[in-house]
This record gives sequence, C-alpha cells and structure tokens, in this order.
Amino acid sequence: MKKALIFTVLVLAGLCLFLYKSRPAPNAAEFVSGLTQLSPEMHLVVAKLDFTETAQADSPKTIWGVDLGTTRASVSVHSRARYSVDLSGNGVTLNLDARRILTAVFPDPQVDSVELFLRDRRTLVQPGWGRLGVFSGQALLDKLDRGLYDAAKARAGTPAELAEVREIARARLIKLAEDYARQLGAGRVTVVVRFRSELSVFGPAAAA
Repeated sequence: MKKALIFTVLVLAGLCLFLYKSRPAPNAAEFVSGLTQLSPEMHLVVAKLDFTETAQADSPKTIWGVDLGTTRASVSVHSRARYSVDLSGNGVTLNLDARRILTAVFPDPQVDSVELFLRDRRTLVQPGWGRLGVFSGQALLDKLDRGLYDAAKARAGTPAELAEVREIARARLIKLAEDYARQLGAGRVTVVVRFRSELSVFGPAAAA
C-alpha cells in the first residue's frame, strides 16, 4: 500500500513537471507583435503628464542716460507631454522563472511628443515706469512664445519628470504583460517590470 502511494505521488509529480515544462515559453517578439497600440515607428505610449510651462524675461531701457525702467513679461501655457518606449529593436526581454515570476525588461520611457494648449495662454506685462504700456513688452512676449515649446520639452525630460513617468509606465506595462501571460496559457504568474536604466541596481539577473 505504501509503495503504491509513493508510486502515485511520483507519477503526479512527474506529470506536474511535464505540464510545467510543456507550457509555451514567453517570447518577446510575439509579445511586441501582439500590441495594438504601437505607432508606425514601433513606439508604445505608456504615460502622459500635464503641467504649466511658464517663461519670464525682462528688458531694461535707457535713453540719453535716462533710465526708463525695466519691462518684465511672463507667459504661461498648459502643456502635455507624452512618453513612449521604443520597441523597434531588441530592447524587450521576458523571463519566466521556476517561482512563476515573469520579469519583463523594457527600454526606458522617453519624451515622445509635447503639446502646448495655446488657447489657454496667459500673459503678464509690467512696463518700466517710463515705457508706453501699449507697446512695451510685446517684443519680450514674442521672444518668450518662440521658446515655449523647447522649454516645455526640456522640462518634460528632466530626471524628476522621468522618474514619475517610469512608475506610471510600469503599471501600464505590467498590465500588458499579465494579459500576454494569460493569453499564452502560462497560468498564474507575478509580473515584474524593469527598465534598462535600473539593471545596474537590480543586477543582470533582471534581464535574464
């Protein structure tokens, strides 16, 4: 009786091992090809941030030695930055280990586009004491307007913004990887998403 029980346990263990090994392995190319939100450039938008970009400048003026004061101007505009991961190369790796942990490694999110909502543009001009308020500051406003896009794009790419974006993107990518594992028939798995810049922290095993 005891031998029969041991034999049954071994058979069941072997069957479980066979079923585990026979499950299809995650494939990064298959995962990427199944994404429906990719741009023609193979970019996947994973996050967006809204912020207000404000630019300021001043212009002192002196005529014949007479100080006419300093005109100050500022422009504020609502801005939206979209961030994507570039999936055009071999930047994605998937690894399912024996603990049922699916580790997915992606390229870091980068600024994909920046949109300025100019209809909401707000301006403020403070003319110097000896300047004509009707005309003073218009040249400053024109200059600030020309630099708004580059300023907003630079802000969108700061380390603080990118750190926030990585966490937003991580949640989105975990969901996509979970959906893929379910379609693959991989059973219950825990998905961990890492970005390439994090591998030096988590070690090369994260990209295995």
